[in-house]
Order: sequence, then structure tokens, then C-alpha cells
Amino acid sequence: MKKKKILIVNSINEIPSNQQYFHLGLKLASMGYNVIHIKDNSRNVFNYPGTILQWKNKKIFPSLFFFAKIIFRYKRFHCVILNFRGRNFSPLFYFFSKQTITTYRSDFFPTNFFSRVRSSFCFLFSTNVLTISYFIQEKVEKNFFFTRDKTIVLHNSIDSRKISESNIHISKRRTEVPGIIFVGNLGYHKGFDLLIEFMLNNKSWEGELTIVGEGSLVSMIPENDSRINYKGRLSHKETMSLIKQNDFLILPSREEAFGQVIIEAYALETIPVVIRGVGSQELIAHNKSGFIGEDIEDCFAHIKACSSEKIVEMRDNIREYQKQFRMENWVLKMSDFIK
Repeated sequence: MKKKKILIVNSINEIPSNQQYFHLGLKLASMGYNVIHIKDNSRNVFNYPGTILQWKNKKIFPSLFFFAKIIFRYKRFHCVILNFRGRNFSPLFYFFSKQTITTYRSDFFPTNFFSRVRSSFCFLFSTNVLTISYFIQEKVEKNFFFTRDKTIVLHNSIDSRKISESNIHISKRRTEVPGIIFVGNLGYHKGFDLLIEFMLNNKSWEGELTIVGEGSLVSMIPENDSRINYKGRLSHKETMSLIKQNDFLILPSREEAFGQVIIEAYALETIPVVIRGVGSQELIAHNKSGFIGEDIEDCFAHIKACSSEKIVEMRDNIREYQKQFRMENWVLKMSDFIK
């Protein structure tokens, strides 16, 4: 009996949301599937139990020729998973696969009707559209055609054990004032202006804010405020170490599909604080594993009111709550869905 074939189109790198698809391929191969992983980057992969192919030329006609050769070679697939630009080629694979899964992970959508129609074409030839939050699921169904009754939600994951173990030697700050960290793009969509304006308008606020990232609003950071420590862009390892050192991670985004840094903070027992109305609030049990504020002032009010005893209690909650975002759980759910 021939092995059922699985095709995955996705980047292979250290980003957790991409790593989970790599580990999905490993899991499916261990289950007896013939896995073909098409990577859209040049990273070398060794000892993979399936087939690794590289999608080099992303222009439309070379891409069509490349994927047509894949179909000619493998004929039929049990399941095809198309991420990023790969989903534009769902019309090619739809008729050669029992299940064609396209993904949508972004909080940015077409602004006019014709763009919506053009972007919706790939979903017409999808059996399922995988989204990363219920917030994005609702927006996908609102902004695109051919998606209703096709969308499914599976929150992203991380290798939480790897993150926690690599930072196990780092201790929390031991000061009287709260340590708060912001990690991400210093832009309007991340609410960075709200964060800086709060600090500027509340000179008496007793706390220390660490900022990691780059972006268009970097000039808003005051030069002579001893409460603010701007680190610029750091490596993932350095960033995780700083998150571990702080008591709270604040993410005041106006647009946030998921908020990967929230579950990274969980792995490091740092309490996340977000503003209501975006995808990241789905990751938090308010007043148990983090705080959901109505606005930036409310976020800081929650931080100020959080006693040392409450912080200890919430860290205990986080140890249990973060288990649902472990990568092995995501891989199991996804492989069960495919099976």
C-alpha cells in the first residue's frame, strides 16, 4: 500500500509559528505519511524523514511551472497545506488533493472591493482556511469571499520548554517598582505611541519600562527619562532573557492577529498585559494569567494594583495555563485534523 502524501509549503526557520509546521512534517512522517516540504527560503535542512524542495523563483510563471512539476511528479495528495504566498496557488492543488488547507495569519486586509475579490480567489479552492485566532477568523469571513463555513482556528504555539530551560538561570528583578517590558515594532499598529504618551503624561509613575524593537515611532522615546530603557533590536535569545527579568510584558496593540510574544512571556512566567479588542486577548485569562485593559490607563492601573502576593499567584496560574500553547500540542491537534 502506497503512503498517503502530504505537501507543506512554508518557510523553515527559527520563528516558532514556522517551526510548528516543520515539526508537523516530522510528526506526520512518523505516522507513516510521505511528507514533501517545500521551503521558500534557502536554509539547509539535514536528516529530514521526508522530501525537502526549495521554491526559489517567486514570480508567477516560474512558480506555476514549479508547482505544476510537483503535481506531475506526485499526482495526488492526501492533504496540501499552503502558507503565505503559497496559498495563491490553491487552484492548482485543489483538484489533486483530498484536503487543501490555506492559512491566514495577518491582521491586514484588502482595502477595496476588487482587491478583496482577487485575494478571495485562493479561498474558493480551499477545503479549509486555517486562522490563528477567533478575532482573525471573524475578520477573514468579513473581508473575504468563499470563506464562510471553511475557517478553523488553531492558536499558534512555541517550544516553551526550550525557552524556559535556556533562561532558567535568570532571576526576576528584585526592586520595589514594577519592571515592564515592551517587545515589538515601534509603530502605530502596536500602540507604541499610547505607551510613550502615557509615560510622558504621567511623570510620577514609579516603574521601569524596557523597550525592545525598532520602528517608525522610535523618535518618540524621550532621551532623559530614567524610567525608560531603550535596547533597540536584539536577538531572540537576548529578548527572552529580558522578558524573564521583568514582572510584566505590555502589548497595547491596535491591530494584533495573535500576539506570539504573549505565549513567550508565559514560558518565562512574565505577566502579559494587553488592551481589549484584538487577537492577543484570547490568550489571557483576565486577572488569572494576565490583564486585559480597556485602554492604556487601565493597563497601568492593573499593574499598579498588582501586589507581590498577586504576582506570585499569577505566576503559579501561568505555569498551568501556558501548557495549552506548547508546540507538541499544536502538532497533535493539527495531525489529528489531517488524519
